[in-house]
Amino acid sequence: MIVEILANMAILLIGNYLYLIKHSSRVISTLMSFWKNMLQDSLLLSIQGVLLINYAVVFSGGRYDFRFLLLVMIVEYYDFRVGLIGTLLFSIIRFAWGGTAHAWFILFYCLVTLFLLYFVKKNIKNRLTKLIEILLLDFISFALFVALSVLAFGMPKPLLSIYMSLFFANLIMILVLFKFVQDVRQAQEVANIDFLTHLYNRRTLYSNANQLFTEKVNYWFTMMDIDFFKTYNDRFGHEIGDQILEEVARTLTSYESSKIYFYRLGGDEFAGIIVSDEFNYAYNKLEEVRVAVSKVPVDGKLNSECIEHVTASLGMVFVDKSLNFKEALMLADKALYEAKELGRNHIFVKESKTKI
Repeated sequence: MIVEILANMAILLIGNYLYLIKHSSRVISTLMSFWKNMLQDSLLLSIQGVLLINYAVVFSGGRYDFRFLLLVMIVEYYDFRVGLIGTLLFSIIRFAWGGTAHAWFILFYCLVTLFLLYFVKKNIKNRLTKLIEILLLDFISFALFVALSVLAFGMPKPLLSIYMSLFFANLIMILVLFKFVQDVRQAQEVANIDFLTHLYNRRTLYSNANQLFTEKVNYWFTMMDIDFFKTYNDRFGHEIGDQILEEVARTLTSYESSKIYFYRLGGDEFAGIIVSDEFNYAYNKLEEVRVAVSKVPVDGKLNSECIEHVTASLGMVFVDKSLNFKEALMLADKALYEAKELGRNHIFVKESKTKI
């Protein structure tokens, strides 16, 4: 029994680790990336489900696995569609082993529990701490598992010792999984997110650019920096300089969408990706950003009475399959220099190999 419980824990730990590593950085939303992630995540879930069934705990003639805990992980960390497809996949695989009453039970229990847990999570969102939320979902999933098992297969003997053993093993596993996921996510944030502005960093930018190059997706790339930022630092001090960076970053974040992504490169330099072939769309969006940034006061406090405001210069370039990202960086940097030469607070468009 102990071996099977440890095997179940290992399956869930490894499965969640692989999922978190795969999603360790932001992915640009494209049709190819959507279906690729959907398929890979669904397969990962179905493999976990099959392994949990295979390494079920045998107790008093019955087989018990920690599928109810997997469903909690699905609801807490996975997309609903991925959870649904993954659940259907490992239920279908179970049917391939033999269309027994147990296979029908797995399918019914998983679907009912999945929808119920998503409903509960949606209605308690932000009302509980993350740990309490997971424990509540886990209790619901376990209670439903026990109730449906008794209804479907009768009352095992001894009932109390079986389900108490499962419950305490499950409680230990959920706490271990929660701590594990928190630690992995914290490490990922340190690696991929700028600690001051909370924008994604240069590492994520390179990862996203590589994704778009691999998928042959065209986009507009921009580099931006704050005009006279060093002067503000010298004049007001680094604390005010940090406040300016934070406020500019909040402004950039407010313009992010499924097509628009911003990053901090370092210092007062920022970068952006606009997934579009259309020049007018990309230029107009960046013009909106430039105007919004020019409303940030030099003391970094958006609602202050300071009448002096920062400005930003931007360079942009169109990137397609004929242009690698290193070349795009060089062209955007030159465009940024041209924008400053024009008197700053401008957007300059640099022509690439492809005509705009």
